[in-house]
Amino acid sequence: MAALLKLVEKEKTPKGREELSRATPGRPRRSVAGSYIDDLAALRKAILLTPDEAKKFNAESVGYAVPRESDDFCYVTGYSDASGERCNRNGILFLPKEN
Repeated sequence: MAALLKLVEKEKTPKGREELSRATPGRPRRSVAGSYIDDLAALRKAILLTPDEAKKFNAESVGYAVPRESDDFCYVTGYSDASGERCNRNGILFLPKEN
């Protein structure tokens, strides 16, 4: 934790921003949320989105299962892959379809 705080202090320099981006998981800084989601879909990773973001994501076109109310994995808690926003039991998890 202390190492991360030191990186945050150095964030004002280009080298510090690069170190911070390597230390924090999730969408890289300065990248568009849509392209990061496309990258995750191409890698067949699980994608967590807020309900508003999920309306914009066309899951079937990229080979992902569309969660239904009866599914166990439908609503989860975590941070959105697109915006980093906290989802408290209302995040929607998209999983790749099994072939």
